[in-house]
Amino acid sequence: KFIPNYSKIALPLTNLTKDKVSFVWGEEEQKAFELLKNYLITEPCLHLPDFSRPFSILTDASKYSLGCVLVQEDESTGFHHPIAFASRKLGPSEISYATLEKECLTLVFAITHFKNYLYGAHFNVFSDQQCLSRVKTLKDPTSRIARWFLTLQQYDYTIIYKPGRLNFMADYLSRATYPADKQSDNTNSEEVHNVNAQFNVFNFFSIHELIEKQNKDPYCQNIKSKLNSNFVFSPKSPQFFIKDNLLLCKNNNMSGKHKLNTKLVVPQSLVPQILHLCHDIDAVAHPGLSRTMRRIQKNYFWRGQFRQVKNYIAFCHECIQRRGYVKHIKAPIQRIPTADFPFQKCAFDAVGPLVTSNHGNKWIIVISDYFTRYAEAYPVKNIQSSTVAHVLMDFISRHGLMQVLYSDRG
Repeated sequence: KFIPNYSKIALPLTNLTKDKVSFVWGEEEQKAFELLKNYLITEPCLHLPDFSRPFSILTDASKYSLGCVLVQEDESTGFHHPIAFASRKLGPSEISYATLEKECLTLVFAITHFKNYLYGAHFNVFSDQQCLSRVKTLKDPTSRIARWFLTLQQYDYTIIYKPGRLNFMADYLSRATYPADKQSDNTNSEEVHNVNAQFNVFNFFSIHELIEKQNKDPYCQNIKSKLNSNFVFSPKSPQFFIKDNLLLCKNNNMSGKHKLNTKLVVPQSLVPQILHLCHDIDAVAHPGLSRTMRRIQKNYFWRGQFRQVKNYIAFCHECIQRRGYVKHIKAPIQRIPTADFPFQKCAFDAVGPLVTSNHGNKWIIVISDYFTRYAEAYPVKNIQSSTVAHVLMDFISRHGLMQVLYSDRG
């Protein structure tokens, strides 16, 4: 689904996903949410490509950027349904190009970007510059334009003039703006609202019940009494503080992105419920020790946390059932049928572990198309299911959903 100027509309919502910004839902966030919902049920909606029908490209260039749209015409209505969008900013030297050179650059960018859909078949290119339709007949083109069209000689296309008022999709992409991120303060009152919102999500217990259980817990009582008497804690101990009678803390001796997160000090009477929420419910599906610890340490703190989490997972009935010995049986070698069109059948595999790169990557995920032999390689830090899913979503969002995906990693 394409949403015009999405980054600007969703800015209040994307700001809430930052690590050091508290989750506070206000009028601005609600307005952005409602506007995005309205866009999701209105045109334009992206269509899946139909390789039995010809493709077309809409192109346009502005002063600072260029844009293009891959479309297919509806035979009954004549409407060009968008298949994919692409745009980019012009470089410092490209901004000084003449208008004709910018339009030619857009043409080269569009065709090379969508080459997997266009190669080997005739397609039309629609532009709002009449001079672009006659550029092939120039008697003395500049070296830059001649070099570009030499690159495009392997493609079969026709350039058609389309007035700017009708070429609105590509024109909008070439003139899109990129607003700067907003900064948000992280106040103590927002921290308490953030902790309260976490429990409202689970419908577990109210903030007043939590304060009452903290007051009955010996460890929480001891910490509160020390805070009231201005006791000086060890530099390695968590930074405890009380806000609206609720005991919270920040960990100094932790490493990682959750180090400065505001955490709830959990009384021992509520530890079993927290362990159940972070390990047993269907939404998390019984993760291992490290993933469960990361999930708990993001929002909660109590004394003896690691030992209790380790024992809880060690005696989890569902986890014990899945730890049984699984005999690996090699599948017989089979002949794979050939593909009929691009991205009908793709192969997926992971290579590694290799020597760790400067960016921390030590695996390479490779996805290749059986029809065109086109391949893409993704350097990743691990091959966990979330990482693999992110790679597949990136590949499918740009090339469409394949009918068959071959892999030896079930």
